[in-house]
Amino acid sequence: MPGLPPGDVDVLVVGTPARADVYAASDVAQETLGLPVNPTVRTVEQWTQPTDNLVREIRSSPLVTVLDLDTDQGKESS
Repeated sequence: MPGLPPGDVDVLVVGTPARADVYAASDVAQETLGLPVNPTVRTVEQWTQPTDNLVREIRSSPLVTVLDLDTDQGKESS
């Protein structure tokens, strides 16, 4: 049974992007979705640390991968 619609969208970006780019993209997503978009940036090193509380919480929860550059790079959308 579906749950309630989300009140916001939390996005995890793993890597070292320019923060201005992350916030600009989240602003566009927020306008498109009509929901607050909350980006969090973690380096690859942080993402692989099992002692990081945020990482531990995320890894124990269901995830939705939107873009995986290791497998999606070079693919064209249909």
